[in-house]
Amino acid sequence: MSSLLFVEKPRSVLLIGLGGCSLVHFLLRTFPGCTLDVVEIRKEVIELAYEYFLLPKWNPNLSIFHAAGQDFMGQQGMGRRPYDLIIVDAFDDGGPASALLSAPFLSGCRAALKEGGVCVMNLWHRPKDDFPGMYAGFHEAFMGNTLKLFPDERGWNVIVLGFGRTVDTAALASYRRRAGALERTYQINLPKFFRYICLQNFG
Repeated sequence: MSSLLFVEKPRSVLLIGLGGCSLVHFLLRTFPGCTLDVVEIRKEVIELAYEYFLLPKWNPNLSIFHAAGQDFMGQQGMGRRPYDLIIVDAFDDGGPASALLSAPFLSGCRAALKEGGVCVMNLWHRPKDDFPGMYAGFHEAFMGNTLKLFPDERGWNVIVLGFGRTVDTAALASYRRRAGALERTYQINLPKFFRYICLQNFG
């Protein structure tokens, strides 16, 4: 959710990868007026979420799609709404889902963003993952308007953010202030992650 540094109050969100529903619950609770589309490729994950993870069955702002992320994004031009925030948190047995690292999918994500929107992906940087190669493809799809965040040097996760427009480095001071306000509101240590973003991208 470090993407909230750049999209403070999203009104429309696409989440690819349902998992244990923690992001769904956070977004519905934190932004009750936000429309949330969730795409999950495995039907059993959706069924388990309804049964065990309190996935709401009747929420007018929540839509669940049983589909592959790349297929859903391929249909994006067929009347679907654009998004303030796209979150991709999908894995297969080997790591980040390879189909969601393809140029057509990533370009589709960029095209599906509103002006000022952000696409954020959860990736890994284990030696076998070729993170530099994955990031290069992401960077190209978003025309160089990207940032990366290594949130924990002891772990393998890395967060990458792609923007629909050029990152405004002149606004870093305002983002720093926003990080403090968001931490007080949501109890997420966003000031720490913002420092990491600055150090890891701007030296």
